[in-house]
Amino acid sequence: MSDRVVFAVARELLAKLRSARRTPARLLGVALSQFVPQDGAVQLGLLDGTDAEPLETERDRVTARTIDQLRERFGPDAVARGRTRNR
Repeated sequence: MSDRVVFAVARELLAKLRSARRTPARLLGVALSQFVPQDGAVQLGLLDGTDAEPLETERDRVTARTIDQLRERFGPDAVARGRTRNR
């Protein structure tokens, strides 16, 4: 699962929370666990069983792996995803 999918799901959950409770949030944490190696058993998808369009593409997975490899080789600040200004 790429970081783009995790971020999209976290934003959706935050939007749902904010519409239900109009109190400000000081800190939002997202945790993931039980990852498996790429060549290991298949982990269930976060949104399996829904009719929604897939959030993650093969390109997203390749990009995430490439970023991980660059950070491993050159350090955690070596590369970051670009962001749009309209957020």
